[in-house]
Amino acid sequence: MATNREKLLKLLHGEDPGEIIVCPLIDSWAFEDTSEKVFVPGEDEFTTAHTARGPIEDQLHMGEICGYEPIALRDIDWTLANPSLVWQEELVSKDVAAGKRIDLLTLHTPYGDIVHRRQTSLESSMRVEESELTIQQRHAIIEWYADQIAACDLDAIKAQIKGYVETRGERGLLSSSVADPFGLFGLLGRGFEHLVYHYADYPDEHMRLAGRIVELAKFQADVILAGDYDVIWAGGTGGSSYNSPAYYRRTRMPHTKQVVEHIQGQGGLVYTHDCNAVGVMIREGVFNELSPSVLETLAPPPAGDIDDLQAYRRMLSPSICTKGNIDVGFLLDASVEQVRQATLEVIEATKGYRHMVGTGDDVYFGTPIENIKAMVDVAKNYTGRWRPTACPDKD
Repeated sequence: MATNREKLLKLLHGEDPGEIIVCPLIDSWAFEDTSEKVFVPGEDEFTTAHTARGPIEDQLHMGEICGYEPIALRDIDWTLANPSLVWQEELVSKDVAAGKRIDLLTLHTPYGDIVHRRQTSLESSMRVEESELTIQQRHAIIEWYADQIAACDLDAIKAQIKGYVETRGERGLLSSSVADPFGLFGLLGRGFEHLVYHYADYPDEHMRLAGRIVELAKFQADVILAGDYDVIWAGGTGGSSYNSPAYYRRTRMPHTKQVVEHIQGQGGLVYTHDCNAVGVMIREGVFNELSPSVLETLAPPPAGDIDDLQAYRRMLSPSICTKGNIDVGFLLDASVEQVRQATLEVIEATKGYRHMVGTGDDVYFGTPIENIKAMVDVAKNYTGRWRPTACPDKD
């Protein structure tokens, strides 16, 4: 009997896994029953709200509980291998009765400190930057930050990766992101929340810094793949919420494509997550040019704009494995029978193509476990023809 990892790799490499793969995006504990959740030492009431990822064990175990094939997301924490990159945290206030906590986070750099105020409730977390830095300082900090990651203690990084891979075993796939060239580490601060503004104001500097980060992303990918990770997250466009296809091709595509091609050239798989309105990007052939190994989420309204999954799947290259697209709000509130019907519709719409039954984004906490199990039950017991005679892989 094939393991979850073997089945996922077969599908992503164009082979027949022998069954419909189900892989909702659940990267932290999603169920109200936390009796089987792994708690991190030192957690308090507010930890879950500001922790982006759950432990790998949680992500894999949820797949085992529900019967789906998980792709665990665990980014490599490069800051743990270089003390210069560690943010200093200071508790400002904590009121459990009111459900509020405030922390001050500071990153010390040679060009000035970056200061964030993190406001956390029991359900959510928000960081607000309070630094007063010039754009010239920020440009210098971005370059310094890239240099510091490149100077990390590789033995410490390899030990981190080794532990994650051992936890994964054959229970699923393991994925991590690398630096996004256009994102500039998110260090531009207020006024540049949408990075297109920075490119508009400082095009030459933006492209120079992005070029530097391309090389860093390649370095990170090499280290991660050498440690036996399966998948690298890269290639997101932001959809039409942030740019047009022409703008994307002119600004982000050149650097992003370099990263995608480098990962695939090293034998790695590229996981592109785009939970925005991506319809125009599909219609204009952007994803076919990027050619990721897997494209998620093809989100339906209201989160996205994929209102005809069958039509949009046909526009995408057969070499791209798609993943989606049950709306996470629907999944939270729907009955089991409604979820079963929605799952069947996804299967019918994607017949003849490589596709994982999944979700339109990260599953909300409190989603009924019965609804996830319903997705699995429908897919695993589907008796119609769902696979093409041959499934082409990349040339």
